[in-house]
Order: sequence, then C-alpha cells, then structure tokens
Amino acid sequence: PASVSHIGANLFSGCSALNSLSIAEGNTHYYMDGKTIYSIAGDTLVSCHKSADSVFLPNTLRVISGFNNNTDIRYVHVPEGVTTICDNAFGYSSLRSIDLPTQMLSIDEWAFCGCTSLTRVGMPESLNTMGEGIFEDCSNLASIDIPNGLRIIPQEAFYGCESLEAVVIPEGVAT
Repeated sequence: PASVSHIGANLFSGCSALNSLSIAEGNTHYYMDGKTIYSIAGDTLVSCHKSADSVFLPNTLRVISGFNNNTDIRYVHVPEGVTTICDNAFGYSSLRSIDLPTQMLSIDEWAFCGCTSLTRVGMPESLNTMGEGIFEDCSNLASIDIPNGLRIIPQEAFYGCESLEAVVIPEGVAT
C-alpha cells in the first residue's frame, strides 16, 4: 500500500521464487527501478533480491543495503558518493569483485559474509570503520590491503577465509 513507510533491510532475502515486486503509486517513502527498491530521495538502496550479473548503481546513492542472498549478481559498480554499506548488504550473494569508492567511510557488520565467490575487494584509503565478520566465510578471497585510515580490524573480520594468503596491515592499525 501507499502508506508503507518502512521496509526492513534484506526483507526479501532468500525469496528465490519471488519474481515480481511493486511499490504502490503514491508511496512517499520508496520507489522502484526495475527490481530494485530505493528510498524516495534516491540516496539509499533498500532491496535488490534479483538483478543482472553486473549492476551499475545511480550516482545519487549514499547508502547500500539489500543485495543479501542475491545469486544473480557478480559485479557491482558503486558510485563515488556512497559512504556506507549496511549490515549484511551483500551477504551470501554471488558477488565476485567490488571496487569501493574513494569516499567510502564505513562497512557495517557481515556486509560480505558468506560471499564464497568473492575474490577481490578494492578498499579505499578513506575507510575508517569495518564491522565484525565483514568478510567471514569469503572462502575465495585471496588477499586484501587494509586502508591506512582504518584503526581497528574487528573480530572475525576474516574468519573462514580459507584462501586468504596475504593481508597488508598498515602501521596505524591499533588492534
């Protein structure tokens, strides 16, 4: 209905048989573009449970959530204005690689957890917060460079990363 004012993150996660979604005409909080739900301001991606294998996100975006369990996605182009990736945003998706924009500030807990196809993540120097378990069970992630702006590597950040051979940790990291 048009009165819906809140859609929780990853609401449609795991709904593999779901083929059709719509936002009611007149809704003042959300809109859809294809199979993706955005905040009405266009600054937050709320849900994208199905997609093409390569996704190019709009330049108005600031916050990403909702690719959880998306088995279609392989690559996502994240525009420069994005500063935050929310909890479990790409968790258990089929994402293979991602380059994060130079303005990225935080990646929340378990953002990429269970992405067993993920082999490469381009991390920007601006990143100053990483959540717990961010890359947990990313079993094909082979190496990662921790950005200079990061001071704390959280618990279980790389737990279950069986292929991880190299982690470059800058001097400024405290724990």
